[in-house]
Amino acid sequence: MRPEWADETASGPIYGDPNEGLVHRKGVEVAANKLLKNAWTYDHRGRYYGRSYYPEDDRGEACHDFHIQTADHLHDIGIEVLTANNNADYLVQKWERFAEEDRLTLWLFDGRDTACRMFNALDKRGRLYLDGGQFSTPANWSAQAINHKLWRSESNYGRTEISDVVHTVTGVLEGDDETLHNMFSDYYSNTS
Repeated sequence: MRPEWADETASGPIYGDPNEGLVHRKGVEVAANKLLKNAWTYDHRGRYYGRSYYPEDDRGEACHDFHIQTADHLHDIGIEVLTANNNADYLVQKWERFAEEDRLTLWLFDGRDTACRMFNALDKRGRLYLDGGQFSTPANWSAQAINHKLWRSESNYGRTEISDVVHTVTGVLEGDDETLHNMFSDYYSNTS
């Protein structure tokens, strides 16, 4: 399975990482492809500031699924794709690990229920406090509504910087090239 935008010599997680499921690999590849179309990911000569699939941190440990360096006035971005995981401890540990990094995390979930499960677990453990209480009935929450609740929650409870943007793999895949651009514009206009 090769996406239209990948040429014959391209390599990437959609057809190169046997340790992850198809939804995970597709999510990483599609999000990276769409984010790299934004002007803030490359300089005036069209050269990318920096990007890497499955990078390692300073300790040699795996971190986000994909890193993108951006223009100096914006946060660098780490993309993390999470699929149907019922292990709340794992989700909390993943969030805590990335909260320590100096970059904004784009969380792509297989569905809104997984997203709501993770943030409810963080609220339950006191890692963040959800404005208005925990998420209920995830099917009623759009990605935009989840983000707005998270941004209110973090800023209302004293975090100096908000470091999460949430979407679904399907939403990014089926959305146009502006889907993620608009979400990050919304992030910066709501958190500045």
